Amino acid sequence: MPRQHPKRKFRKICYDEDEVIVFLEWSIGVKAAPTRKRRRVKPEGNLSLLAIEILFEIFVYLQPLDVINIMYTSRAFRTLLIAPSSTFVWEAVLLNVDDFPDLPDDLSEIQYAKLAFDQHCHKCGKKTQNDPFWEVRARFCDACVKVELVPTEQYIEGHPYFENYEVYLGVIEHQVARQGNKDPPRTSYFCKTHLKRLTAHVGTLRHPRVVRGTWGWLTSAADRLQDIREHARECTVWQNEINRRRKEINEQIQKKRREDIRQRLTDLGVDDALDEVPADVFNNHRLVIPAVPLTDRIWNTIKKPLLEWLHEQDAMRLTRLVLTKYKRAHPEMILPSIQDFWALAEVQAVFDAPATVPLSEQSFGNMRVLMENWRKNANLRMADLLLTPHTGNVGHRKDAFRHDPRLKTLELATTVFSCSVCLKTSRDTESLEYAPAEYMHYPWVMAHPCVQNGQSNSGRGARKLWDPKCLKHEFGIGRTFVKPILKACNLSSQTTTSAEMDAMDARFICLQCKDRKRMAAKPSDYITVYTWRSAISHALICRYKDSGNTWKRLSDSTATKVKTMTDFNGFENDVEREDMKDQWGCRTCRGSDDAPSPMSAKGAIRHSLFEHFDNSERSHYRLARFPPGMFETVILRSDIYEAKEQSGLPSPQHS
Repeated sequence: MPRQHPKRKFRKICYDEDEVIVFLEWSIGVKAAPTRKRRRVKPEGNLSLLAIEILFEIFVYLQPLDVINIMYTSRAFRTLLIAPSSTFVWEAVLLNVDDFPDLPDDLSEIQYAKLAFDQHCHKCGKKTQNDPFWEVRARFCDACVKVELVPTEQYIEGHPYFENYEVYLGVIEHQVARQGNKDPPRTSYFCKTHLKRLTAHVGTLRHPRVVRGTWGWLTSAADRLQDIREHARECTVWQNEINRRRKEINEQIQKKRREDIRQRLTDLGVDDALDEVPADVFNNHRLVIPAVPLTDRIWNTIKKPLLEWLHEQDAMRLTRLVLTKYKRAHPEMILPSIQDFWALAEVQAVFDAPATVPLSEQSFGNMRVLMENWRKNANLRMADLLLTPHTGNVGHRKDAFRHDPRLKTLELATTVFSCSVCLKTSRDTESLEYAPAEYMHYPWVMAHPCVQNGQSNSGRGARKLWDPKCLKHEFGIGRTFVKPILKACNLSSQTTTSAEMDAMDARFICLQCKDRKRMAAKPSDYITVYTWRSAISHALICRYKDSGNTWKRLSDSTATKVKTMTDFNGFENDVEREDMKDQWGCRTCRGSDDAPSPMSAKGAIRHSLFEHFDNSERSHYRLARFPPGMFETVILRSDIYEAKEQSGLPSPQHS
């Protein structure tokens, strides 16, 4: 005899009426639970009549969305609610909605309820917050909108025979959200489903006369579209009113949630830090903005991350405050940006402190020590870039040059750095304004924009830190162009620093240009006098530099007179020549996110007066990346020679 498989056990999902009554009585405590098994009776249906009547009596008092959610809970409920005998339930729940438009002729009660209240895409089934398109009787998510809606102009250009069928298709006015555009324009669209339906009836003929019933279908489609448009206007008005009410309710819930969160944070003793946070920043926080009432369970969930965020905000505010104060007290000193300051270990310790520890300006310790340590590390990184003619890059010898000799080399006048970023974008030019961006001295090179990696102060990690990797030590530039200038002063290129040259404040004349112009058929009446820094810039672009740069230093008396002469541009002295260059900043804006671009001295004074009502003499300062003496003086040749004769020097005719 063949082997018989054991009988499978099935889950009992149907009960007779007596079993339902016994179960209900036992569940509410009227009757004790049955202890013996009842005789199994073959079920006659999924739900008993009594249960159905009870459910229907409950359903008619619900909202349409509630009934829709119940319908999708199980197959039994779906079979029950989509049956024709359940139509009265949908009619009743639609009447429970205030001012809801009447049922249109082209939709059933279930279709109308799902269109208006079911927040799922009709194409892909994903949940969406988009309003339904009443004209096409569908709701689409953002992804399906791009597929299902076809621009009218684009489709008509490709299918010109559909131009006369707009009255049968209908036009949808829709706003497509664009990045960076708060109010995008409204565009007209066709629905792809309607286009397919029209194509199926009229084909590809310009004048459809093949199919006898085409004209009748078009006539009925036009009439039906007119009714749909009128009903869509009513639904749009109702939808806008619902959205307005929902927005007001959400705003009230959000306001109450913000007040409750503030009160609970105040009870925890962090109200001082909370008061320093801008209201819009706090209100838009992801844990504060949801339109959900605050409960004890929700508060226990968001309390810890909210305290940590508040601690971080307070720490960021204090770091900006202490750094800005120090920068304003030392305006011309090269200091770290806010990003570099955040990266310091001492500052990171403040951020990593427990959220319950109150913060203050004293939490950062001695600011002078922090700034000196940062500058020392920056100097060592600059020293790693130095080159020598014999050893090459000394930065590879980490332990041999951690003392003063290497740092003193940075201060030499012959130590010149170039920026690879600026050199890539350079062009052949003889303008004095461009040369300083190519070749720079220490310490001004430390404040070069490319080294600082931009000026963004938006937040922690928003930009790169201070990094001199774009710099290169130009040993040949110092030997070729700076050494002749030092030779004209009888100074050693091995020991003379750029600070000593600035203190000397000597004036020079390029002998190559002077002799070539003197030998010309018609020599110029003007001559150019340079500072030692502008002399370097001129040597780089001098047209006679191939013959070698030779310089003549003016005597102290002649240089003193030149400094007070009116030059070719109308500036009366060197102070005006310094002030006219865009190398000044506002002291009040020092360290702020919206600091203005480099200005002239007059522009900085005007900015301080109109923006900060400050007309003091110290309202502006020289920006750290601009060294002094980056100008030249063009004066009459006779003024130079007259000054030489008065000082006892031989005139050009006797030399």
